[in-house]
Amino acid sequence: MSEPLELAEAVVRTLQGLKYNDTNINFFFGNVKSVEYPLIDVYFSRFTTSTANANLYADINAGVVVEFAYAKETDDTELYSFSNNIIDKLKQGLQFIHRGKNFIITPEDDFEVRIVDGYLQITFGVKYQVDTEAKVKYDNLEKMEQLDIDIGVK
Repeated sequence: MSEPLELAEAVVRTLQGLKYNDTNINFFFGNVKSVEYPLIDVYFSRFTTSTANANLYADINAGVVVEFAYAKETDDTELYSFSNNIIDKLKQGLQFIHRGKNFIITPEDDFEVRIVDGYLQITFGVKYQVDTEAKVKYDNLEKMEQLDIDIGVK
């Protein structure tokens, strides 16, 4: 799975269960093709990855955008009021899964809130590291070398 998709799923996983006026929220990643309100759309204003420590880890630096709308026509006051619910959930940490490992990514404390074309827009940054394919192979090789199996005939 790609790193951007893993991060988008972490944001959705974190916000899952959030309701607007007792109504489940529909989640999207990127282009919203068929609008169903209320909705949250997750995308990235920036997403960079670079390898570190002899290609064993990838450093991820992303600008995350979470957009929310409850209807085609929205009220700015209502949107700003609901922003606290979203930010409170995000501040608890993003529930991230990478190569079968679960961990929490703590967003940077730089939440920006604004209204754009009738949508609430919350932006924030995250920085984290994930294992690369090289790290997984290295770990597996190291585990195999640690096994001291003596197969012999008696």
